[in-house]
Amino acid sequence: TITPSGAGTAGEELCLIFTTDGTGGNVITYASPFATTGTHTLTGASKRFTSLWRSDGTKLCEISRTAALT
Repeated sequence: TITPSGAGTAGEELCLIFTTDGTGGNVITYASPFATTGTHTLTGASKRFTSLWRSDGTKLCEISRTAALT
């Protein structure tokens, strides 16, 4: 679970990059103040995934997320 200390200042962006281990199958959950579409399932061994967020001053709003990148 990713839990930030706050939502940041309006307009700030946060890019998270995840790399799976040798087996994959990780699940990322986002706690408050994230405003998200749900968990981020990371499938595939040794793959990279990203998620992009923009603060509205109160919440970190999800802009995009990727499937597995090689």
